[in-house]
Amino acid sequence: MKQLILIILVIPLLASCAGTGQYGIVNVPEQDVSFMSPPSNWERLFFTSTSEMPTGEVLPVKIFIASWKNNNSSTIQIMGGDISETKGREAREALIPGESLKYGLHMHVADLGKLYGTADYTITSETSGTMQEGNTFTAIEADIVCTSSGSEDMVKLKTVLYSLESSIYFYTLQFLAIDQFFDKDKIVFQQLLDSISFDGHNSTNLKTGN
Repeated sequence: MKQLILIILVIPLLASCAGTGQYGIVNVPEQDVSFMSPPSNWERLFFTSTSEMPTGEVLPVKIFIASWKNNNSSTIQIMGGDISETKGREAREALIPGESLKYGLHMHVADLGKLYGTADYTITSETSGTMQEGNTFTAIEADIVCTSSGSEDMVKLKTVLYSLESSIYFYTLQFLAIDQFFDKDKIVFQQLLDSISFDGHNSTNLKTGN
């Protein structure tokens, strides 16, 4: 199960295709989720709702990945995977959203380190709670610092990752931005997050609590 979550978290970093984001509600085929797409000034990088990836790889479970990027490099990604076959006790115990998010963040920062030279992160907050529909969520927020090899110049980033679970699917959502654009662009991510609904229900209306 953890391998599935890692696939869901990492693949969007490796593949993309150009397009234009649309503002409106997106209903994902073969999934139980709907959400609002970012405004059209966010470029759509990648969107799939099949087990077959654009690279030709076929995954053993149903997944979908949606990704958008703003012109200042802020990115929003939504990823979902079918967990209907892993609802046994042992699988449930292995599915620990908070730890999975932390591991996904660690791998993400490792990839940034390969790109910049070095990268490190500090988790600044951890949150969990329930949605209006009764679905649980876990979230972490982190500061990331990247430094190019042989240079003292630093790139400061912030990211927030959410895990949501419906009755059939496990979803991860990530917002990543350069520090100075984080607060402004996070508003779009929050609107998207608030618009998520399962099985035709209304907005999730996340209610946080430690």
